[in-house]
Amino acid sequence: MLSSDPRADRATAGSGVGEGPAQCAGVPLADQASTLIGLLARELRREDDSRFRNAPLTAAQLAVATALAGHGSLTVGGLADAVCCVPANITALVDRLEDKGLARRSADPTDRRVTAVSLTRAGEEALAATRGRAGSASRLGGALDERRLSELVGLLGTLYLALTDPEARA
Repeated sequence: MLSSDPRADRATAGSGVGEGPAQCAGVPLADQASTLIGLLARELRREDDSRFRNAPLTAAQLAVATALAGHGSLTVGGLADAVCCVPANITALVDRLEDKGLARRSADPTDRRVTAVSLTRAGEEALAATRGRAGSASRLGGALDERRLSELVGLLGTLYLALTDPEARA
């Protein structure tokens, strides 16, 4: 089984280009995948902590602000879809952005029952400043070519839905 120390795991890595840690005979693949996903999540959190330490926005807020900048305004549900997140998490992120004066909620002009979220001018400035400090791409972009990164996103999306969608588990 893989250890909690990624440096030790590299010692078991295959020698071919693009190979990761060797599969462990006798350990279920699902357990190996879970361990690797946990190690990767920890490494990405460390990277985000470093990249966003002095930036105006967190990594999650950057994703939301980027989606809003690209669409102008979105409903909370539309924003959740745009950043591949559940609406409850988006609501909390929008609350924090709104508290900082970086986003605003407003009634949709065509249907007042619908609330749209958009960036304020200060939000646009924070987005630009964060991109300038933290950049917009993690090291994943340099670690995999576009084809493999696209495959990874598809697999992770499928896995996320399978683990979080009650209908997918039924």
